[in-house]
Parts: sequence; C-alpha cells; structure tokens
Amino acid sequence: MLRRAQQAVYWPGIEGDLRHHRNCYDTCNIHTPSQPPEPLLFTLPPDYPFQQTVVDLLQLEGHDYVYADRLTGWLEVSHLPDGTESGRIKDVLRHHFSRWGAPEQLSMDGGTNLGSEEMKNFLQKWGVGVRVSSAHFPQSNRRAEVVVKSAKRILRGNIGADGSLDNDKISLALLQYLNTPLRDINRSPAQLAMGRQLQDGVPSVKWKLEVDNFWGRTLRQRECQMADHHDRVVADRNVTSSCASLAPGDRVLVQDHQHGRRWNRAGIVIEARDHRQYLVRLDGSGRISLRTRQHLRPAPEASDTEDLAPPTPLPPLSPPSPAPRMDGEGRRARRPPRWLKDYVQ
Repeated sequence: MLRRAQQAVYWPGIEGDLRHHRNCYDTCNIHTPSQPPEPLLFTLPPDYPFQQTVVDLLQLEGHDYVYADRLTGWLEVSHLPDGTESGRIKDVLRHHFSRWGAPEQLSMDGGTNLGSEEMKNFLQKWGVGVRVSSAHFPQSNRRAEVVVKSAKRILRGNIGADGSLDNDKISLALLQYLNTPLRDINRSPAQLAMGRQLQDGVPSVKWKLEVDNFWGRTLRQRECQMADHHDRVVADRNVTSSCASLAPGDRVLVQDHQHGRRWNRAGIVIEARDHRQYLVRLDGSGRISLRTRQHLRPAPEASDTEDLAPPTPLPPLSPPSPAPRMDGEGRRARRPPRWLKDYVQ
C-alpha cells in the first residue's frame, strides 16, 4: 500500500496517515498474513534413556496411544478400545513407568484427556514434570509428532478388525522399527536404549545381539547429530529474528487456525511463561488458551482507531492533457510557426 501510494501521490505525513487508515479497518487486521516462524529454542538433551519422554494420541481405526523416549526414539503403542478417558491412560502410563521408570519430564499437547485434574494428580504423585505444547503449534513437541508418523506407518495394514494390537504382525513390525538404525547415527533405538539389538525373527549374527561397548558415547553422538540438523534447518529457513515479548495485561489478536488462520479473535495476556508461551483470556467466551508468541499480535490501541481523525483524503488528480490533432491522412498535425500566427490575426 505504501509503495503504491508513493508512486502516485505525496503529502507531508503520508506514511503515518496510510498506516492509520489501514489500522482503522478490521477486515485488514483479520486477514493479515501469518507471522514468520521464529528461531527454534534448543532444549537441553537428556542425560539417560527415558529421562524425558513424549506422549500423544493418534487416530487410526480407533484411538491408539503412543509413548516414546526423546533420547533413544524408543516407541510404545497401546490400544484404547474404551475411549480416551484419563483413567485408562493412567493405567497405560503406570505400566510404562513400572517397565522403564518414571521420567523427569513428560511432553504432551493440551488435550483435555491428558491435561485433566485427574491426570495432573497422577503425574504429581509419580514426581513427573509436565511440558505442555501450545495450541496449534506441534513444532514444540516435534519428536512426538515424528513418532506418531512412524507409528501410523507401522500400524496401517497390520492391526486387526477390532483395532487390537495383539497379533504377530504388529509385534514383528514394532521390533523391526526398534532394530532399524536411525538417521545420521547408524544406531537403532534398541541399541541406544538397551545397548544391543533385539531378536526379531530376522537371521542375524550373534555378535550383533551383544551389548555395545560404545553405548554412552553413541547417545551423545546422537544428540550432536540432532543439534547439527537443527542448525541446518534454521539456516535453510533463514530465521534470524524473534517477535517482541508480551506482558500481562497486553491486548492481543489471536490467530484462529480453525477458520483459515485469520486474526479474528482478541484477548488479554494474563500470564507469560517460558518457551515463548502465554496464557490468553479470549474475549466473549472468557476461555483461557495457551498460545505461542508466533500466533499472537499486539492489538491496535483504542485511541488509534477512535480518537484520531480520519486519514487525509487524497488530492484530486489533474485533468488529462488533450489528444493531439491529426491531419487528413491520419498523421499528427504539425504546430504552425509563431510568425504565421501573427499574419493570421
């Protein structure tokens, strides 16, 4: 808008007037493009397997539950035939805790079944810290999203008619995943978690099933490879800057991902958290939503849209110049010399 106006007209304060004119219209604010992605925040790597785990629910012919380790990529899948109530999920988590130990931190999304009061009390009893990802921002729980994609590929075509996981196809498919070397590290989740490959029915030499002497060194190498991959992603995206921080009490526009990513919702920031997360009380419903900074924009002040005078109208355009005269043969007529004008008068 500014570049186009500068090509045609000019008056003192043109840029400020046009910005005010644009901020006065809600349609422009609602249909503003999404904000550019911010640089990724690096999370400190775990010190040992199953210190930090992730949990998510996938939809595939019923509800299936996914539990994975951030450090080794170990995958656990449990079927929930009776729905996704918190009580059923607690039983599954308790089973994993008794097998691998309770993690120090559990990453999850903000689903009602995972964020219920019953689930909070259960995790607090086990001494498990919770890290909740922002709404419509799966990047903050990227490892869980990657595990969900892998689990869907494993389950698709192998589950029974009732969605049960109790069959040889699923068991062999999961073992193949656990024995498959990860990218850039050439070590499988089984080797990273247990120090050896697992017997999965595929013929293998005996020494490959023995404990790896470079277990701990390999785990550190995996984290270094993940950090290098993160640096390459940041360089490819050319992400160099972050949005300014918000403070409690600031009015913001909230991007609605369910209706075309429009900025048609507003609210007030009530709490600023770590990892660029903010608690926002939405106007109208009063619901409190956890959002990342990328999905929040400072709302125009009321004085900007009410108290200020409307923008200065554009000056009228000058009248167009008359068309050139043509002679009888369609050519442009020449202007008579000045001395001839005196004789004509």
